[in-house]
Amino acid sequence: MFLNTKNISIFFFVVSLCLLFFTVINFSSCPDGKRIVDSDSGIKEEFSVEVSSITSFPDFKSKIKEEVVTNNISGIDIPILIDDYVRKKFYHDTSYQSSCENWLLVFLDGIFPQYFLTVSLNTDDIMQSSFAACNQQSIIFQDIVKDYGFEYGSVGFSAVKFQHFANAVKVKDRWYFFDPNLEPRYNRSDPDIFDAVVAVDKEVLESMYRHKINENIVSLEYLKPGSIYLKEINKFPARTGVLIQNITAFISWYGWIISLFLSIFFYHPKTSDNFLKFLI
Repeated sequence: MFLNTKNISIFFFVVSLCLLFFTVINFSSCPDGKRIVDSDSGIKEEFSVEVSSITSFPDFKSKIKEEVVTNNISGIDIPILIDDYVRKKFYHDTSYQSSCENWLLVFLDGIFPQYFLTVSLNTDDIMQSSFAACNQQSIIFQDIVKDYGFEYGSVGFSAVKFQHFANAVKVKDRWYFFDPNLEPRYNRSDPDIFDAVVAVDKEVLESMYRHKINENIVSLEYLKPGSIYLKEINKFPARTGVLIQNITAFISWYGWIISLFLSIFFYHPKTSDNFLKFLI
């Protein structure tokens, strides 16, 4: 009979060796994980090398908090300040988890590339880079905004040539629009902008994103009513993704230990036989 304790023990032992091999191979050559640039040359955004050098999320929050307290900032000016800091922290690109951080996730991403599993979603991981995509910058923005007691939400753009992720913050019963990633040009203290954006007012959108349209980064051509919408109010926008990344990271680091334990467990005839009888 193949299903016996000895065969199961050997199976888990082999799995343990394989997992240990991948762990050692990937993590032994792992750099410090930080992807910070030391020059803003060629970056046509509101990027600051000084702000971008902050790689600790608690330190980033503390820097903003210090300015809020020192300058007695309140109301809509708080999310505007947070928006300023996120704009300066990142330029537009996407940061990914590498195989040396989470080799199992990279392996799964190769099988299911349509899910973009390796895109960094944890705030601490995102902060290790000078660059971040729209959803990554929004995760940072929303996590800080909620600390000040504001209601917040995600603003989705769903159209050909304009797949995007931005933010909304509610202040005194009005929603305000924020997009630290594409850095639109508009009066951020005007709540009517949010109404115009979700109503897909192309005249307003064209004035806001003209610089990105001219660079052929986005297009308003395929936007229609319903293409821009408010969603996930007061909810972390990447709950499932972070859960998957945490589980696979744990297995990448410690899966070999679990398999080794199971191998030892099933190697002990009396204990494992009782366990198998219980299952069968």
